[in-house]
Amino acid sequence: MTEQAREKAIEKVEKLLRTGQLTTADRLAASAEVSARTVYRMVSRLRSQGLRVRGEAGVGYLVRG
Repeated sequence: MTEQAREKAIEKVEKLLRTGQLTTADRLAASAEVSARTVYRMVSRLRSQGLRVRGEAGVGYLVRG
């Protein structure tokens, strides 16, 4: 995956997280065309950048506010 494709995928994941609805890693992965494991890494990256991602693996993720 190129850097540009990776950034586009993480943007898709962030956009879905910001809807405020609980979304599973599998659904995020399907939308971004990556694996669930990649979504877990993306969520970790977004959290380290200060995005307040709530949730956990097996339950789902969301961003409020």
